[in-house]
Amino acid sequence: MTHNDEETMRLNKGQNSAKVISLVSIRRLGMIAALVAVLSFVGYAQTTSKSGPVRFENVRIRYEPIQGIGPEAGMMRRDPSDVMKVSDSYYVWYTKVLETSPGYPEGYHGTLWFATSNDGLSWTEQGEALGRGAANKFDAFGAFTPNILYAPTTDKYYLYYTGVRTEDDKNWDFTKFSGSIGVAVADSPDGGAEGWQRINNGDPVLGPLINEEGVFDGWHVDDTVIYYRGHKYWLYYKGQSLENQLEGTGLPQGATPMGVAMSDRPDGGFERVPLSQEQAFLVQPGHELLLWPHGEGILSLPTGHYRPKHSDDFCLHYSPDGLTFSVVSPVIPSTRQESNRGLRAPGLYRPDLIHPDEPYSGPLWGLSMTSYGRNAGLQRFMLELNE
Repeated sequence: MTHNDEETMRLNKGQNSAKVISLVSIRRLGMIAALVAVLSFVGYAQTTSKSGPVRFENVRIRYEPIQGIGPEAGMMRRDPSDVMKVSDSYYVWYTKVLETSPGYPEGYHGTLWFATSNDGLSWTEQGEALGRGAANKFDAFGAFTPNILYAPTTDKYYLYYTGVRTEDDKNWDFTKFSGSIGVAVADSPDGGAEGWQRINNGDPVLGPLINEEGVFDGWHVDDTVIYYRGHKYWLYYKGQSLENQLEGTGLPQGATPMGVAMSDRPDGGFERVPLSQEQAFLVQPGHELLLWPHGEGILSLPTGHYRPKHSDDFCLHYSPDGLTFSVVSPVIPSTRQESNRGLRAPGLYRPDLIHPDEPYSGPLWGLSMTSYGRNAGLQRFMLELNE
């Protein structure tokens, strides 16, 4: 890779304060109270784990093209899942949208496809994993933004995704139809003999709080990241509300803060986690969310559209418990890509998707979108974190 292929951010030494300003508590009807905070920082913030302080003075992001599922005329491959390795093969799931689809290049009319690789660079598209739902279901118009998990409690694979419906197969209208999160299950990552089967009678396992006001996830939930941690299934998700639901929250229309729900099982029963009025589990909202284990805790990198304070950067966060995150390093987005939003809809290679209790110290890499435009495909990225 050349120097121009790298993004490097070096922090000002000696400045290690971070100021978190709480915007407003978000009312939950007997279930959840949360905050979305705006962050301003100089230098790095420091937090601790059982093994000592967690901080990063240097973060690099590198990109390189891949074969098989990159940009291609007449279609768009977008929103890759986290990458899973089963035996000797890497697996990734993603949204595929044809140029003839309503609303192209948006991904709402997409379906879920998957590809495999032996090295993470040369990929083979294997076919569609999950199509659209039945005509009367929440995902009748489209299924998109997949993510994946192997559940040790059931010995099965679970494919989480967002679904939307519409009228007369027209382009999806956010103000008329909400989005929810569904799950499909299979005996193997390629679907097995029976293929991926929707669970919960084809209904969502997590939906928005449609009839509530003063909430960040009152109309749409999306972009699942799933964990098995502490004998619980943790479902991180992005929320969005209509303008009239945001009164009293201090959030602008279009803001997409992150929430989390938990369950004892991977196929449903998810309950939103109450948070104290002094905290937000992510201190800076993003359009997409990257999470991965680090020591005893979790690192988080919100990416994409929404930046409440710093329109040209996004921040790396650490949480020792998966709920309270602190900034440990800012990151400067790429200037060589078509926009300065940095990583687009990234999914990381996560060995914990198969082996949740085994620590991983190998390279951090994954797949992200090449752009948000027409004929976009997937590319590989590398994260280098120097403590």
